[in-house]
Amino acid sequence: MSISLPPLLPVNDAAHRRFLLAELLVVLVLGVLPHAANAVLAVLFERDEGSYGPIWARYVMGSVVALQISLSVAWIMFRSGTPIEEFGIKPFKWRTDLLLALGICVCMYVFAFVSRAMIATLCYIPSLERLIHAIAPPDAYAGGWATPPDEVSDLAMMLIYDVANGFSEELVIRCYLLTRLAQLFGVRWTGVVLSAAIMSSYHIYQGSYSANQIFLSQIGVGALFVYVRRLWPFAMAHALFNLTVIAAS
Repeated sequence: MSISLPPLLPVNDAAHRRFLLAELLVVLVLGVLPHAANAVLAVLFERDEGSYGPIWARYVMGSVVALQISLSVAWIMFRSGTPIEEFGIKPFKWRTDLLLALGICVCMYVFAFVSRAMIATLCYIPSLERLIHAIAPPDAYAGGWATPPDEVSDLAMMLIYDVANGFSEELVIRCYLLTRLAQLFGVRWTGVVLSAAIMSSYHIYQGSYSANQIFLSQIGVGALFVYVRRLWPFAMAHALFNLTVIAAS
């Protein structure tokens, strides 16, 4: 059974294209640059991303940044003239969105497993192996994902941060960037691939091996969004995926 998709919104003329490109630049600066810059600094200065200060301060600042990004980008989307439903912002439906979130989270685990296997296989090719391992993770990140905090207050802030961060990243990467990039290039898969590359740039502090895995898995998640196109289940699945990975570490 084939699934039909609505046509991409047209780019009407050169002035419209310039407006969309300017809007895209603003969202990249607001919604992508803070994460990407923090990840690059983590590599340059050999530290774990966000390792400064006590753990509760990391989660408080992360939550504030996520709120700042979410409100700014949401305002741009509402003022853009594009129907917000086209971005995937639709009324929340408890049963539908919760079930979708669980299914999407399972798919995220499947995509992560498959992408890990694909990258491990590509490493058998010497030239690709050198590229895949081009950037080593900082020593501070040698342990991988952060372990859950011991203090109840820290744990509460971690939960708030993961929910806020999941919502913010899905709003920027999936709802806005995937949609706008597909519209500007006229091809949905261009939006899927480019938004996956941007998402993987957030994780370069984990090293290029991990960033490449994330890139491949995010292509799968982006393809799911093209068909589901609902913000809420992807935001919840994102937060649930991160929390379960940390809890299992």
